[in-house]
Amino acid sequence: MCGISILYNLNGSQTAVKQFMEAWMYQEHRGRDASGIFAITNKGLLYAKAPVPASEFVPIVADYVQRHGLVLYYALGHARAATHGSPLINKNNHPIVRRADGEVHAIIHNGVIHASVCTEKLTETDTEELLCALMRYSSMGLSELANNVASSISGSYAFGYIKVDDSGVKRFIVGRAVSPLEEADADGARLFASVLPHPMKGKQIANGTFI
Repeated sequence: MCGISILYNLNGSQTAVKQFMEAWMYQEHRGRDASGIFAITNKGLLYAKAPVPASEFVPIVADYVQRHGLVLYYALGHARAATHGSPLINKNNHPIVRRADGEVHAIIHNGVIHASVCTEKLTETDTEELLCALMRYSSMGLSELANNVASSISGSYAFGYIKVDDSGVKRFIVGRAVSPLEEADADGARLFASVLPHPMKGKQIANGTFI
């Protein structure tokens, strides 16, 4: 069991960023083995992860964001309970990132994946199989992509995925099958998490949804 927190914040609301950090820290009860973030900001990519719990990691990230005047437009936050791959090997921690053809692909995931999609793996995780499936079909329309990804893997997932190149974000997808994922409004932004803190009044996303 892991916890994920996802922010879609094109208006650049700092209130939404604060709520994202709170939701991300709240995921610690779902996993304490590692924490990580991948974000698109007003000053480029922010990518960091470490084998420490969210209660230690998130305040460091929040302080860095504040001190450097960062605005998070897209953000993926993860609190890991390790099942595949030691958290002491940091490449196994989330976000999982792969690079191909000048593009960067990042994912956070909660669940268990059964698949053999990757031709070559960079980590010991099952999550990387889901990332490889998303990469393979990332140029398709959302409905076609969802059908192809779902037919390529089995298991459970709630995930956030970003594809970005030098020109900007090319794809941003949130998906759920079996694993919990809630959504709430955050000062006009969209905030997703495995379980949102009670004051944020989240609603469960329908099973099988890709957004």
